[in-house]
Amino acid sequence: NGGTLEANPTADMSVGMQGLSGRQFVSTLTNTSQIDFSATAASTRVDTTININPFSTATTAIQWVGTINITNPGNTTFFINSDDASRLFIDGQLLVMNEGGHGAQEFSNTVNLSAGLHDIRLDYVNNAAGLIVLSYTPFGGAKQVIPASVLFQAEANTLAGATNYMTLPNTVNLTAN
Repeated sequence: NGGTLEANPTADMSVGMQGLSGRQFVSTLTNTSQIDFSATAASTRVDTTININPFSTATTAIQWVGTINITNPGNTTFFINSDDASRLFIDGQLLVMNEGGHGAQEFSNTVNLSAGLHDIRLDYVNNAAGLIVLSYTPFGGAKQVIPASVLFQAEANTLAGATNYMTLPNTVNLTAN
């Protein structure tokens, strides 16, 4: 008995999944590269945007993961403003690094992105009252905090310790023989 099942998700399926999935650790280290983000997290969180000022939890490390939807292909500039250390990865590549114990500092970098979903990962360490703001200038647009409408959470199993996950295309075809 054979048949075909087609699943065509709609935009409504992303409702409730907006933002980035975060794993929070207790840490007194000063650089994100010193943190073992594959370890078991003390807690998990979801942030619809990364615009936390002030960040009141001292001695904390957080790794946010998910995807970002790029609607206009082209050069996109990403900014991290953080008080203490932070790193931003797009599609697994380190794009912005703002390491060390310091007051608020903003760093940026530009990458040419195709339209569609791209993996995003933000690592952050806070050793005292701090802040973390993730912004971008999309191609043809103005600088802004990255809005929840283009950020999507990682799968739940990513929060258990893995930093990689699989994103399925919008249409999945299943065929039985």
